[in-house]
Amino acid sequence: MVDFYGSVSVMREDSNPTTINHLQADSPEGIEMGHVDLRENSDLRRKLSVECNISKDTDIPPVLIIHGTKDRTVNTIGSTDLYLKLKECGKEASYILIKGADHGGGEFTSPAVLKELDAFIKHVLA
Repeated sequence: MVDFYGSVSVMREDSNPTTINHLQADSPEGIEMGHVDLRENSDLRRKLSVECNISKDTDIPPVLIIHGTKDRTVNTIGSTDLYLKLKECGKEASYILIKGADHGGGEFTSPAVLKELDAFIKHVLA
């Protein structure tokens, strides 16, 4: 599984560098859940957050997470939390943090990143 700067968690309060409030009722996540203010519903936040639904018993393929340090749409800390949870549960996971990269852009298709992506895919398919 390859995760390019995905929104994987709503457990932390909104913080920089993200520019979108991911927890309020009018946020994309809040709207998806029926205009719910996620700051007031910790149970629903846990259900929506990938890292809260992974355990040692969870069957999950190897994961490669790629995220930029300057992402203004999806906070990098969510990817970091997911990576740490995967490792804590003994899952095969790799994490590429691209310094200075925003949400998408040419940095994600640079020769260095494509080389890492290619190596990951070849490893998984071997």
